[in-house]
Amino acid sequence: MQQANLSEDTCRDEVSAQLQPLVGFDEESDSGSDGERRRLRTERKVTKLLGRKYDSIMKAVEEDPMLFRDAIFKIEPLNGRLWPHTQVTCACCFCPKDALVYCATAYLSAVGQEDRAPLVLKGLGIGPKATFSYDELDVGNVFVESAHRYEVQLLNQGDIEVDFRLVHREGKFAPRFKFTPDHGTIAVGGQCEIVVDFKPKELGQFHEVFEWALQGRTTAVTLAFRGTSVRPKFEFDVDKINFGTVSFGFLNSRMLTLTNTSEVPCYYTLMVKGDEAPPSNEFEIIPSRGTLLPNCAQRIQVDFISSTEKKYDTRLSVDLEGVGKELLSIPIFAQCAVPTAWDPVWEGGGVGGVKTAGAGFH
Repeated sequence: MQQANLSEDTCRDEVSAQLQPLVGFDEESDSGSDGERRRLRTERKVTKLLGRKYDSIMKAVEEDPMLFRDAIFKIEPLNGRLWPHTQVTCACCFCPKDALVYCATAYLSAVGQEDRAPLVLKGLGIGPKATFSYDELDVGNVFVESAHRYEVQLLNQGDIEVDFRLVHREGKFAPRFKFTPDHGTIAVGGQCEIVVDFKPKELGQFHEVFEWALQGRTTAVTLAFRGTSVRPKFEFDVDKINFGTVSFGFLNSRMLTLTNTSEVPCYYTLMVKGDEAPPSNEFEIIPSRGTLLPNCAQRIQVDFISSTEKKYDTRLSVDLEGVGKELLSIPIFAQCAVPTAWDPVWEGGGVGGVKTAGAGFH
């Protein structure tokens, strides 16, 4: 009854508050009996609308038994009749959604009892349990641009199924790893084999830690890879190219061998440092670029036509596509000499003298 009277008073107050501006408006704009009739009609209309609104609210409140509601805990039965010297068993169901500590309070209300008896409900949600067959793999030295494949098992060690998903990671080497599958579901007692493909494109050491989220668990499981990405190994069969003394404008050639001693193919480019571009260049390398398969060799011819009288001290360097420039180089030496002639010299004098001339390099 107290709740009903309070609601009616509140309703009347709200009606009066909403009628006040309407009444003032009618009194200012109208006079006499016409204004009074309009004011009364407006009051009855507003009262009817508000009464209908609050009747619906009161009906909903009165019909609601205000029983215990919770998304995690459920109690059955929620109400009933208890006879003297008897008891009733209530079942409490705990349905956690995450691996968290949950707490709720239910109150027992009995007819004729002023105070309600509290019932505190607590529970710890245990999420899925899963682990990898190994937490970290040291792959050692791997050649850049080489493809590698590894396998790892994700094991379900809990009492519920596991929904897993790879968490995206930013890093220098992280984009070079590909996991198949990167999400899925593992039944109780089951496992999932994950294939890891890795192809580095950069040089250097790496330690990438990948997180895998488990639905219903606040902490992720991790899988890490460490190692070093190294450049392929290759070498020349000579430690230098020495053309010696050459004549100006004449062709000179030297042969050497480039060998790939690594386990991956090499896409190489050969060039002489500081040499001009064709057709003004003095050095020509045949072939100047190509592919060397693992443990294979390539014969290289270096042609040299000097166009300047000077001493040459430069280098033949090797660039690897996608790896780096001047990863290997050997020196080139040469001395260009121009032939010269001496002025004629008369020996003996007179008409019978002999004319001689000499020529040579300097």
